[in-house]
Amino acid sequence: MSTTAPATGAAIGAPLDRIEGPQKVTGTAPYAYEHRADYPLYLYPLHSDVARGRVARIDAGDAEALPGVIAVISHQNAPTLADTSDRELSILQSDEISFRGQYIGAVVAETFEIARHAASLVGIFYDEEPHDVAFSPDRDDLYTPDRLNAGFPTDTEEGDVDEAFSSAAVTLDETYSTPLEHNNPMEPHTTIAHRGHRAPLGLRGRRLIGDNVLGFDHLRGGPRVPRAARPTSGRRRHRRSRHA
Repeated sequence: MSTTAPATGAAIGAPLDRIEGPQKVTGTAPYAYEHRADYPLYLYPLHSDVARGRVARIDAGDAEALPGVIAVISHQNAPTLADTSDRELSILQSDEISFRGQYIGAVVAETFEIARHAASLVGIFYDEEPHDVAFSPDRDDLYTPDRLNAGFPTDTEEGDVDEAFSSAAVTLDETYSTPLEHNNPMEPHTTIAHRGHRAPLGLRGRRLIGDNVLGFDHLRGGPRVPRAARPTSGRRRHRRSRHA
């Protein structure tokens, strides 16, 4: 395992090592998907094909009849969550569709290939509704939130832009747009849940301080204290349920 010395000065601009960097670039980092599990089950998601509306009907007969399929889960048979105040975590709690690609179901099977094939056999029918996703600066319903993520102010200003433009020898006035970007492209999105010996539930995943841990707080009568581990860095995080 590679090691790195603690930084003694400013981190910005310093040639610091990433502790798990050598393992990741050489293919030896133990990702969550590679964690050994005896007789695992695989979940393959079902996504919405429409941007807004409701799920009118789900025909899972062909998928359920496929050998190796354990269950087809949807809002019709998913567990009821104890807390639905956070809509991002309120998955499969109603037939409502708020965006294209939304999780509206899942297939659980004995192998990934069976789960994927069974998902293609599920018939999903929609009551589609009009949607509006065209953002432009001239809309009349734009608003500025009070705070951004982590409590930062929405708008910040430094200097006098108008004065700088009027006194500059050369000016460039252009509008730029930023495409959708992800900052975690290296490891696949995987979470392995298993019954633990020291805790009612064990989790291994790429991200263990987000939805895949917080979601267990919302299970009615579910595990109380999940035990989480990130195998790449070897660190463990524990989070006690607010419902405990």
